[in-house]
Amino acid sequence: MKTKIEESIKNDSNNARFWQAKESALLGMNRTDEALDAYDRALELDQEHFPGLEQKGDALMDLDRYEEALAAYEKANVVDPAFPRPWYKKGQALKALGKESEAVDALAKAREMGYED
Repeated sequence: MKTKIEESIKNDSNNARFWQAKESALLGMNRTDEALDAYDRALELDQEHFPGLEQKGDALMDLDRYEEALAAYEKANVVDPAFPRPWYKKGQALKALGKESEAVDALAKAREMGYED
C-alpha cells in the first residue's frame, strides 16, 4: 500500500532524494530488501542519482550479491569518476568475487584519488 506522499511524488524526478532518505532509513532498520526497492525507485526517477547508486551497492554487498554490487559501483564511477569512495567499494566487490588483480587496480585508483581506508 502506497502512502499519499509516495503517490504524490511518483512521477517527480526531483524526489529521488526522498527515496534515498527512505532507503537509508530502511537500511538502518535492517530491512535491506525493502531498502533495495527504494533504491530502485530513486534510480527510476533519476538514473544518475549518485548516492542511490553507491548505497544500493552497499546494500547488495550486505546481501553477498557481489556482481550486482559491482555493477552499481561501476555505474557510480561513470556518473562521478572523480569521487574515490565508489572506486574503493568496487575494489571490495571485486575482492569478494575473487578478482584480485582487478581489485588491486580499483583500490589503487581510490588511494591515488585520496581515499583513505
